[in-house]
Formats: sequence, structure tokens, C-alpha cells
Amino acid sequence: MTNLIKNNKRFFFLILSVLLNNSLYALTFRNQPLSNFIKDGQVLCATFPENSFVMLETAWDNFDINQGNIKDLDNLEEIFQKIMTGRSGSSINSKKCDLLSNTIYANSSYTAGQEYINIQAKTSAQFIHSFLESPLISITGSKMSFADSFLINPEVLNINLNSSGSDYDIIQVIFYNQPKKPTVITGEIDLKNDQTTKKLILSNVKEIRMQFISNKKIIK
Repeated sequence: MTNLIKNNKRFFFLILSVLLNNSLYALTFRNQPLSNFIKDGQVLCATFPENSFVMLETAWDNFDINQGNIKDLDNLEEIFQKIMTGRSGSSINSKKCDLLSNTIYANSSYTAGQEYINIQAKTSAQFIHSFLESPLISITGSKMSFADSFLINPEVLNINLNSSGSDYDIIQVIFYNQPKKPTVITGEIDLKNDQTTKKLILSNVKEIRMQFISNKKIIK
């Protein structure tokens, strides 16, 4: 992952609130029992100010969310323009875009769905210097990585964490409309590798909702 974050990056604690219902199981938040923050049968919700970025750190049984100023992402607009100009991969543009495969690999690609993009990768999904353009983007898998990729005009990103034995279910990201700076997504999630914490960076995030394993899907 390109080093977008300055050495003097500043993180701030989140304002956590409770939303809807679900179940907790054995996950911890910042190495503390999740039950210290929400009750069993609830969803964890965090909101963020404009012009910020979010770093989501996930491991098999622990997660953390931090926030920083988007100005601390070095040369974000320049990187966006450079990758857009130098793009040489495939392009997909359709009303409804469904991508289903054991392994999805996109390098310098542009994928657009007027209504939605639905990506399901049984083994892994990897996006390098790529663009996803749609108001609704859903990505399903237990292992996904993004190297300096960007979301174009996103409203909602659903990250469906499909891994046997994991307590994660869905991470839903709501974005600010018409942001001044590009919406970057870079980093990775890997629930099959529980040895190290994986970090995923997203900019222009308005709200994150984390839902945990339950028999009833409630995030829309």
C-alpha cells in the first residue's frame, strides 16, 4: 500500500452510538469486550465529520476504528489523477453490475454500475489502482485488498465478511455527498489470517455501521 499517511497523522476517538439489533459473540473492540460498548442484539455505529478519513483495523477477534484529517493523506488528488490518466486495464459499464468468481483480480480497471455493483469473491478480491463507480457497492468475501483504489460517487459501501466461524457480518459505510477530495479505499481485510491486524483506509466517510452474526439481516 502506498504510504498516503503522513508521519504526523492524527487520530481521534469516535463518538459511538447504538443502532438497531443484533448479537455480539466473542469480538473485542480496542482489546476490550464489545459488551462494554453495546448490548447483545445491537449494531455499533460511528459517525465522522466531513473532510476526514477512517482507518478500520480488523483481526479475527478484535477491531478498532480511528479517524484522521484528510489533509494527512499525502498528495491524494495527485495520486487520483495519475492513476486515472495512466489507467490501462479493463472497463465495465452497465446498469446493474454483478461480478462473481472464486478470485477477482483488477489492475488499473474501471467498473461502473448505474444502480449497483455487486462483487462476490469466494477466495479473494484484489483491486490495484482501480475505480468502482456506483451509488451502491457491495463486496463479499473473507479476504479483500485495495492498493490506492478509488470509489466514484459512492453513497453506500457494504462489506460482507463471509468467513466460517467469524463473528463479523457486515460493515456498512455511508459517504458524504459531493466531497471536495477523492474517495480513496486502500488496505486490506483478511479474516483467514488471524496472526496480524489488517488496516483499511477510507476517506469521506460519514458513518460506519458494524453488524455481527445474527439470523436476521437488519442493515439496509
